Amino acid sequence: MKIGLFVHSVSGNTYLLTRMLKTAFQDLGEDATLFRVSDPDGQALVDEFNLDAALYSEYLQLPEATADDLIPCDHLVFASPTYFGNVSAEMKTLFDAAAIFWTEAMLAGKTCSALSTAGTSEGGADQALKAIHTFAQHMGIISIPVPCNLVPGMDLPPYGLKHYTGADGSIRPGNAQAIQTSALAKWIVKQTR
Repeated sequence: MKIGLFVHSVSGNTYLLTRMLKTAFQDLGEDATLFRVSDPDGQALVDEFNLDAALYSEYLQLPEATADDLIPCDHLVFASPTYFGNVSAEMKTLFDAAAIFWTEAMLAGKTCSALSTAGTSEGGADQALKAIHTFAQHMGIISIPVPCNLVPGMDLPPYGLKHYTGADGSIRPGNAQAIQTSALAKWIVKQTR
């Protein structure tokens, strides 16, 4: 299965979470590629808020996503930070660019999953995950829900994985998220075979 993981990240948390999922797919023998969603203001934000410049530089080495990159993928993963209870404007720009495929239903029948990061539980990560699936449904993409027992003892929303970074973004994805992404990769592969 060809998997495209499309990520927008500035602080690095969404990138790290998505990179964990890519690794989990590759550990299962899947063809998984990370794509960076364009952000012309990203470097300025990294500089202004004194974010991890080395991690952002690593992120910038990813191929920049275009709407055409969605076409060859069997499964799509969209990963966005949560901004005001929604996906970032940059992720929405990628979604809008894919509108050219809507009339011919060129993405219909593909599957997708969603990841999001937010500062706190009040940040609206669930709404951002839902926004990803709303886009997918309009395009005919089949959403893969997350079962409540995917990882026993961990509460996960049905819409995808989310990670709370702390108000200052300093809480990086760790062991719990590695467990979640590994379980999610196995679940997605099982559901799409």
